[in-house]
Amino acid sequence: MVYRAYDHSLHRTVAIKEYMPAAIVAGGRHVPDGPVLSRSALLFGRVDIFCAEARLLARFDHPSLVKVYRFWEANNTAYMAMPLYVG
Repeated sequence: MVYRAYDHSLHRTVAIKEYMPAAIVAGGRHVPDGPVLSRSALLFGRVDIFCAEARLLARFDHPSLVKVYRFWEANNTAYMAMPLYVG
């Protein structure tokens, strides 16, 4: 999932990409601060691959690759903050 957000620290609009494989999670999305429950702990545990992707992208500065400003883990999932491209 990708969200439009505002980074108050850097004073800019960003895209936040959330590791949320829809086929393997349930709950939490409609309730503020609700838990994200894994339907498959084995598959959902691949958040490490998402974080590795974020680390790799953050190392590069190339016009063909999206820049990752930062990433973090919270709520039993992970997120990346990136430039927001409209269109």
